[in-house]
Amino acid sequence: MHSSRYLVRVVRCRWLGVPLALLALIFTVRSQELTQTIPLQPGWNSVWLEVEPADRTPSVVFAGVPVASVWTFSERVSATDFIQNPESTGWNRAKWLAYFPTNSPEARLANLYAVLPQRAYLIRLAGSNVVDWTISGRPTLRTSPWVADRFNLRGFPIDPDLPPTFRNFFRSSAAHFDPQAGRLESIFTLNSEGQWQAVAEEDRLRRGEAYWVYTGGPSDFIAPFSLTLNSGNQIDFDTTSRQVELTLRNQHALNKTIRLAPAGPHVSPLLLLPPSRIDQTNPPGPLLVHEQSVPAGTEYRLRLAMDRRQLAGSPATDPATGRHQNLLSISDSEGTLYRVGVVAQVGPASDFTGLWMGTVSITNVSPTLGTTNGPGSPGGVALGFPLRLFALSNIVTGTLQLPGNLPTNPFRHRYHPDHATNAYTTARDTHLRFGVDPNPTPGEGDEALGGIYWETITGLHKQPLYASGSIELRRLSNLGQLNTEVTP
Repeated sequence: MHSSRYLVRVVRCRWLGVPLALLALIFTVRSQELTQTIPLQPGWNSVWLEVEPADRTPSVVFAGVPVASVWTFSERVSATDFIQNPESTGWNRAKWLAYFPTNSPEARLANLYAVLPQRAYLIRLAGSNVVDWTISGRPTLRTSPWVADRFNLRGFPIDPDLPPTFRNFFRSSAAHFDPQAGRLESIFTLNSEGQWQAVAEEDRLRRGEAYWVYTGGPSDFIAPFSLTLNSGNQIDFDTTSRQVELTLRNQHALNKTIRLAPAGPHVSPLLLLPPSRIDQTNPPGPLLVHEQSVPAGTEYRLRLAMDRRQLAGSPATDPATGRHQNLLSISDSEGTLYRVGVVAQVGPASDFTGLWMGTVSITNVSPTLGTTNGPGSPGGVALGFPLRLFALSNIVTGTLQLPGNLPTNPFRHRYHPDHATNAYTTARDTHLRFGVDPNPTPGEGDEALGGIYWETITGLHKQPLYASGSIELRRLSNLGQLNTEVTP
């Protein structure tokens, strides 16, 4: 019943009597830049833009293309993307945004001020000839959220060489496929007559085409498998990044094999790090072509690094700037294909200089009575306890002293006669060693460090006391010195 109710709204968006030919998209890879070429037919075209233009201004994006108008539907408009005057009435309401050429009578009605990637556009082409619309820019993983219980105008990351059927593509999404009825929710495509027409379940999706897709309830579905990066919309190795985590999520009911391979003629010197396990001793290996098995309904995290020694000699690196830019193809050989940007900067990665804060978990303490573990030898404690720690720069050893006559010394008792004449100085000689254990949380890159901690405490007992345990640090700042000026 709900599908029929919204179908009326969709049909009202059609334009009758305007021819539309099926889209044939051409993608050209040049370094990290992806060029998307869309043949526009006279009349209406429903397209899905994948790349982010360097200049989002519509008049620049559609320069040289005889468009009569360009439309996109916005459920919730972002003021930073579209709105020039936030005081405009209803700027944050769902509505159609339109662009008209500056020389057209409707130009003053335009309210589309930026052409964004991962968005559907209805383009009306003037004239009677097919025109190629060519857009170059960065591919991005950013997607718009689904609006529940209504139609959404969307495109999908389809492999043009292995286009899936609508049924196979959506059957893993409960919001788009009803498993009890065994059928798809309503999906419409713009046909050659400019009318929205329901698709058949065995029809195949086309990359670069936008469809009206009904979403029954909330959904985060993108494709049968999706991916996320802890570095944002691209695999980014700047001079402060040592590793990037790529999460592969299999939403399908069957196991999948995800394939990572170069998307163009050049290969980035990526490294595949071994799984973050204590018993893992395998060294990193070059990532040329990698196939990763992901069980049904699960996700798998890949940790990637960059071999910076090979960056300067890579054809994808600009010798003038030292900027490396390339593309990686990630697919499942079943109809889903992502293209992900890879960027890096020539030069060594930054060291561990900075302000770090973390927690030491004390697990071993030397006994003060008996010689079970030998004098001064630390033994296990019944329950580990945490200890907060700050570390500045790359210092890994240090000694903290607490004078015996210091008024705030917690071990100095002002009423005890011995403390009046014989105050004891306590000292803590601390040591940190990193890299013994893997990073405590995969994906944090060089912003997290793991290792072991041990210290020697004197002044509390006639024998030195020893404590040890594990340490986990998080970087708060990259500054090696907090105050560069001399304090008067």
